[in-house]
Amino acid sequence: MSQRLCVRCFGSFTSILPRTVYPARGQAYPPRSSGSSFAPKTGSTPMPKSQSTSSAVAASDQPYSRRNSNNRRPGNATYTRPPSRESKVDAAIHHVYSCGRNTEFTDLLVEKFEASRLQPFSRDPHIYVVSNVADAQLAMDIYEEYGKDIRAVGFDVEWTPHREAYPGAPSVIQIAFNHRACVLFQVFRMCHRPKSGELDTQSFPSKLARFLMKPKVAKVGVAAIGDMQVVQEHYGIQTANIVDLQSIAHARRLPTVGLAGLTYLFCDGVELPKGSLYRTNWDAANLQPISIKYAANDVFVALLILERMVRLPDSVPDLTRIPTKRKTPKPLPAA
Repeated sequence: MSQRLCVRCFGSFTSILPRTVYPARGQAYPPRSSGSSFAPKTGSTPMPKSQSTSSAVAASDQPYSRRNSNNRRPGNATYTRPPSRESKVDAAIHHVYSCGRNTEFTDLLVEKFEASRLQPFSRDPHIYVVSNVADAQLAMDIYEEYGKDIRAVGFDVEWTPHREAYPGAPSVIQIAFNHRACVLFQVFRMCHRPKSGELDTQSFPSKLARFLMKPKVAKVGVAAIGDMQVVQEHYGIQTANIVDLQSIAHARRLPTVGLAGLTYLFCDGVELPKGSLYRTNWDAANLQPISIKYAANDVFVALLILERMVRLPDSVPDLTRIPTKRKTPKPLPAA
């Protein structure tokens, strides 16, 4: 019964539709207007072949038609290819570099790095990858001699989770001395002994260990407390004066506490792509360029976030009334 009703309803519905008039054999369809369907028009009469040809040419000039489908091809001028992850990382690094403040101490430290035997991965900003103890000691010698005014550095740790021996041991310790100089220390390559398979913590660079334990220099990073605990667990080094940006963001009730979100908030909307790097072998002799840029960008951005998150007061009161043990208090740094 229901099938009969459906057939009757469908028949009554089709009876009210206009009847389509198809042209005879050898005759052309009438021209189609822009935005119309590809079905022939209802109730139209056949047109001469010459007139239909000119109409077809006119229809080809209409936008978004089947004849003009080149506007959807990648070769068209209107097509823009989305930026790659590596280009986004490069843009973020150069933005942080442009936002940094150049001082005589910053320029002097970079000049001494350039004059040393260390080979930079890139210049401006200067990124160095150190894989042996001698180069690590040299880098720290340059810092101790020409970076005495530094009070905060970018700090982060990378490790290789799929490593069979000591999977949780940090592979790389990144330190950004300023917005122009960063060193990646491959500490696992320095301490691991492939023949015995042991991790010789005595081979850890002594000057780097002394720097990490130095309380006068703040080590700034996101989730830096967890990184400090991992370094202490595997290498026996107690990192002092940790500034965890994640804890500050949580205390300030910010909508995000991750590095990519904080970079977007405090670095002028810069997108920091945090792709999956779980397959990166941070113990390799030659790290991939994208991995080096990722690691360096994390510590460069951390310094800029700290500088913009902790701002100086707008109105400076009388400095002589500040409770201090000094007879003459230090002036505030330039904003």
